[in-house]
Amino acid sequence: MPISKELPPEIEVDEKENTIQLINFYDFNKLDFNNEKKIKVFITGANKMIEGLEKSFAADSHFNLYVSDSLKNGNMKCQSQALLNKDSIELFCLEKHISLLLTLDEFDISLHKEMEVEENEDGSKSRTAHYELNVVAAISLYNSSGEIINRSRLREAEHYKSRSVISGLLAVGPSLARAGDEVNSLAKSMGEGYINKFYPTTISEQRYYYTGKKFSEVTPYIKNFDWQKAIEFLLPLAKSNDTKLARKAAHNLSVVYEALGNYNEAEFWLQKSGTR
Repeated sequence: MPISKELPPEIEVDEKENTIQLINFYDFNKLDFNNEKKIKVFITGANKMIEGLEKSFAADSHFNLYVSDSLKNGNMKCQSQALLNKDSIELFCLEKHISLLLTLDEFDISLHKEMEVEENEDGSKSRTAHYELNVVAAISLYNSSGEIINRSRLREAEHYKSRSVISGLLAVGPSLARAGDEVNSLAKSMGEGYINKFYPTTISEQRYYYTGKKFSEVTPYIKNFDWQKAIEFLLPLAKSNDTKLARKAAHNLSVVYEALGNYNEAEFWLQKSGTR
């Protein structure tokens, strides 16, 4: 039986309306290669992620996001993260009249390779290299008192290319310098998704419950989501002198109460069932 559960936001903020300043600490000068086209892919990707952040926060009236020290604005020198201590953050927020400080600490792009081997009819083997494109970013969020609220490592990935390996020789891998469009799409999606950390989420999980002759009357109520009727039938069974039956009924009660969102009762009956 599917159970829907609402989880609290990963990031909880005190104010109903929040002014956020975004500082981009990503510095392409620290990249360990000098291929201009590849460097451009990294810079543009980071900027696309920032665009995604701006777009998502702009759609929520509870937030006002402002970008500073961004590479896309031509400022290549960002404040050193070593200077980002509690006092400096508090002073910065006070001077800028902001409630939250968001920093882009890292941005990286990589290709992950997996080999697929297939045996042909003549006994020979064919090998194919599959490449997955990964875009990763690290983001930190601070409150106006300079305290860290959340650190997130974000990741988006998709299959990029597949290449045959001929005569046992490894195929030449694809170039990141030509992956600009794909990187931009993943980076923007990653930025747009960050705001979801501020919202409650609903997840669906499968729960199994006991059926059979002893539960023939209550099973239809569970299947029809008539939880109160199910509880009325299950409570007497959970108090039965038949220990095995009582434990099964207690387990079913834990499932029913979880479906109702009464997690304290669900935990109580789960303990009674001995199935934890």
